[in-house]
Amino acid sequence: MSIQTARHHPRRWLGMLAGRLLPRACLLCGQPCDAQALCAACTGTLPGQGQVRCWTCAFPLPDDWALRSAAFGTLGHALRPGSRGTCPDCAKRRTPLPLAMTIALANYAPPLNHALTALKFGQQMQLAQPLGMLLMDALQQALAAAEDLSIPRAGEMSGSNGDMTHTATTPGATTLDTTVPDAAPFDTASDAAAVSVASDTHVSSPRHRHWPDALVPIPLSGPRLAERGYNQALQIALAMQGHAPLVCPPVRAEWLARARHTARQSEQSQPDRGRNLQGAFEVPNPARVAGRHIMLVDDVLTTGNTLAEAARALLAAGAAQVSAVVVARTV
Repeated sequence: MSIQTARHHPRRWLGMLAGRLLPRACLLCGQPCDAQALCAACTGTLPGQGQVRCWTCAFPLPDDWALRSAAFGTLGHALRPGSRGTCPDCAKRRTPLPLAMTIALANYAPPLNHALTALKFGQQMQLAQPLGMLLMDALQQALAAAEDLSIPRAGEMSGSNGDMTHTATTPGATTLDTTVPDAAPFDTASDAAAVSVASDTHVSSPRHRHWPDALVPIPLSGPRLAERGYNQALQIALAMQGHAPLVCPPVRAEWLARARHTARQSEQSQPDRGRNLQGAFEVPNPARVAGRHIMLVDDVLTTGNTLAEAARALLAAGAAQVSAVVVARTV
């Protein structure tokens, strides 16, 4: 972190200093975990990991969804824990969400919700690294499983009624190295450079049918970025890239921008959330996204309005398809 950045964000600087001087504790539950960012319990038992989820919006479905949906003939593929189908809300939508698929690491519940709140509003930017690591691991597992099961490519239709009936596996409990290096987390002053470096280190990603061409974090407006000091979605995307630089799609934060400042979604009523975001995003250079599969990155998915509006802007600019990956899905 630069001296100038530290001067403008003293809480972040003090938090980093304390993290280096005090004994390491799990960033989610606070239990001792030596050099790890997350303890073994939190790493393998995040709320909702391995749960059956809607392929379009990642809403968790009951484990007996396969039996109940098959009885009504609404699903073309058998589901099992860790698989994906289509939730009733998505099936009933007159206008489907413009997302080919959505992958969620876990549910927005303790202790994950507290960590995401601290990342977003508490200047705890160091949380982006372990969460990004876990999210990248989840993305690799989910897309590899989709390929192994020969599921139709994201966006393809199956069945005579045109319903999307994908069956990709969502990652279950995993154990992985979530050690946070001594280097300071990405700061606002170096975000653009970090994106450039991350993109340049991308050697080869799995060219499976479901893999995106680029990760595009949901952007913040200028006033919101100045208030917060960093974009948490970008930090998560950069952590994903840092965790698996040889396979992670390049991070392209410059491919999507805020067209205008909007009120906080969390302060809006359900009917007003969609209207609040209409026309909120723009694509500065449509040629960059034309014909590509773009995967949006965000911290939390609640109603899906933010991701949907961003996807509409990208599709209008010529993107072939848009999908999403999020740390947590509200339930």
